Amino acid sequence: MLLDLSIELRLILSITTSLLLALLLKYPIHYVAIKKECLEKENGRTSHKGKIPNLGGAMIYFSFLTSSLLFVKFAAADLQYVFLSFSVLFALGFYDDVIVISYRKKFQGEFVGAVLLIIGNVYLTNFHGLFGFHQLSLYFSIPFTIIMILGIVNAMNLIDGIDGLCSGLSALIIASFSLWLFNNGFIEYGIVGLSLTAAIIPFFVFNVFGKKTKMFLGDNGSLFLGMVISFLVIKFCELNIGNNSWQNVQNAPAIAFTIIAIPVLDTLRVFVTRILNKKSPYRPDKTHFHHKFLEYYDGNHKKATFTIIGIQFLFIILAFCGSSLPGEALITISIVLYLAFYFGIIYLNARKRKNVVKAVYD
Repeated sequence: MLLDLSIELRLILSITTSLLLALLLKYPIHYVAIKKECLEKENGRTSHKGKIPNLGGAMIYFSFLTSSLLFVKFAAADLQYVFLSFSVLFALGFYDDVIVISYRKKFQGEFVGAVLLIIGNVYLTNFHGLFGFHQLSLYFSIPFTIIMILGIVNAMNLIDGIDGLCSGLSALIIASFSLWLFNNGFIEYGIVGLSLTAAIIPFFVFNVFGKKTKMFLGDNGSLFLGMVISFLVIKFCELNIGNNSWQNVQNAPAIAFTIIAIPVLDTLRVFVTRILNKKSPYRPDKTHFHHKFLEYYDGNHKKATFTIIGIQFLFIILAFCGSSLPGEALITISIVLYLAFYFGIIYLNARKRKNVVKAVYD
C-alpha cells in the first residue's frame, strides 16, 4: 500500500521516517554500546578523550534500511543485491568494531561487497571519452570497478578521523548524486540516497555537538557509507550514457571524481607517502588532510570539520559548474585545488609554529 503512494509522498515519508528513526535509535544504541563495551578507547593516535561508543553507524544503517524497505520499489530498481552489499559492509564494520579484525580479513569482506554490487549489474562500462576511452571491455571494467569500489570504501574509512567529518562529507556527497538521480527520473535511487542523507543528519549533530551521549561512526558506519557512495558514483556515470534529459552531463566520470576528490586524493597521497617512506600504507599516522586542519585549529574538531565540509561544498560546485570542461581538465583542476588546500594549511601551520616560538623567545 505504501508503494502505491505518489512519488513525492514516498520521498517525504522516506526522509521523515529515516530522520525520526535515527533520533529514536540513538539512545538505545548508545546504551547497548556502553553495556557491551563497544567503545573507542583513547590511544596515542586518536584525538578524543575517554571511551566513546563506536556504533553510530548502526543508527544510520537501521533507520535507512527500514525507510527503504517501506518506501522503495526494489523490483523496479533491482536493488536486492545492492542492499545485500550495503549490509555486508555494515556487518563487516560492526564485526571489526566489536572484535577487531586484520586488514586482510577486512579487505576480503570489502571484496565480497564489491562483487555483490557487480552481480547486481552495478559496474562501470564506459569512460565517456575520458582520456580517449569510451566503451570498456568486460575484462577491464569488472576489475577496474572492484579496485575503484575498494578505493572509495577505504578512503571514507580513513577520513573518519575527527568528529563529524566522514558523516558530514558523506551527507554532502550522497545528497549531490541523489538529487541528480531523483530530478532525472531515477526515482528509486534518488529516494534511497536522500533517505540515507536524512538518517546521517541526527548522527552528525550528536557526533559533533553531543557530550554525555556522544557516539562515533565506527567502521560499521564508514565502510557502509563508502559502499553507498561507490554505488552512487557508478550509477551516476552509467545513467549518463545516452541520457538525453535536460540535466544530462557530458563528463560524468570527471564530475564524480571531483565530487569525491577530497577523501580519494587524500588517501592516495597518504598511501604514496607511506610507501615512499618504506612503511605499510595501512600504518596509521597523523598526516591526513583533517589532521593538518585540526592542528591549525588547536584541536578544535568543530572548526576543522566545518572548514573541510565548506571545502567539500566548493568541490561540488566546481563539479557541476565545470561540467562543460573537458574531463581531463576538470580532474586536473580538482587535483591542483586539493594540493593547494593541503600545502596551504601546512604553510599556515608552519607559520603559526614559527610565531609561537618567536613569541616565547621575545
